[in-house]
Amino acid sequence: MKSTIFFTLAIAALVNAAPFNRNGTTLRRRDLPARSGPVYSVYADVGTTAETWPSAENLGDWNDFLMSFWVSDGSEPRDVAAVWASMDPTLRQTILDQYHAAGKTLRVAVFGQFDLPLQRSPPGDPVEIASAIVDFVKQFNLDGVDVDYEDTDSFSGAKAGTGEDFVIQLTKSLRELLPSGQFLISHAPQSPYFIPNSSIFTEGAYLKINEEVGDSIDFYNIQFYNQGIGAYETCEEHFTAAPSNFPGTTVNDLIDSGIPQEKIILGKPGLVSNPADATVDDAINGFVDPVTLGQCITSQSTKPGGVMAFQFRNANAAWIAEAKGDLP
Repeated sequence: MKSTIFFTLAIAALVNAAPFNRNGTTLRRRDLPARSGPVYSVYADVGTTAETWPSAENLGDWNDFLMSFWVSDGSEPRDVAAVWASMDPTLRQTILDQYHAAGKTLRVAVFGQFDLPLQRSPPGDPVEIASAIVDFVKQFNLDGVDVDYEDTDSFSGAKAGTGEDFVIQLTKSLRELLPSGQFLISHAPQSPYFIPNSSIFTEGAYLKINEEVGDSIDFYNIQFYNQGIGAYETCEEHFTAAPSNFPGTTVNDLIDSGIPQEKIILGKPGLVSNPADATVDDAINGFVDPVTLGQCITSQSTKPGGVMAFQFRNANAAWIAEAKGDLP
């Protein structure tokens, strides 16, 4: 996203004759309007209920609201995704209509830190998991999915390559069932997954995934946090000089590695005014206050395609208004 992937999304569902997809359900025609601005993605994992669900107005500049998480272990929604699934259908539709009228998307985030499908016995099948995810997306008329796959072990050591193969096949299956232009598919990799020529990620991790299925991924909500005390806390570490343990992972480095500028969404943990206001549920480290982050983005000639935050309770409309800097 970085010449800026921008979107103004107001979703118009067009009911045309639609083919059956392979999981036996009819794919209703729906179109996403052309993007006209940066992506501003925000997650909600705790603290959001049916009564406190943010209105489109309360989201401010946030234009992509992600409910966390749908998990493959049980093929079910948890946390805020479960709140959405249990909500009164009339209220759900009212919220969707409101978001779409304001140019905002509503999607589900899948997996998360503790859902590791390849660690189960037997391992999860990416095609079957993709089908179950799509069932949830379509049942609740969502605008797509965000893949938050964090099984580092599956990218390294003796298991190197298994994680790449899983994510590649999952993405292919998701895109087959959620056509481009009708649904958004993003991924939320940790920043070290893009280290080039890594002695740890010998099969390439997300550089390999981008090479194989990058055309099927609309953008990357990259996690520049939770990588150790002091990492990704200065402007330089995000744009010009990566932390020493994670070479090649700045915004500029990612572009050099072949990630389209407009697909690089700079992700940070939310906080109100200082790290003491955030909790371990948001992140452990990597905090940058929104004013400083906005000043950093403004100072750069090469911009990210947008900004992401985890999570909404500590990254409200005022947060993104400051954090986006001079992005429109």
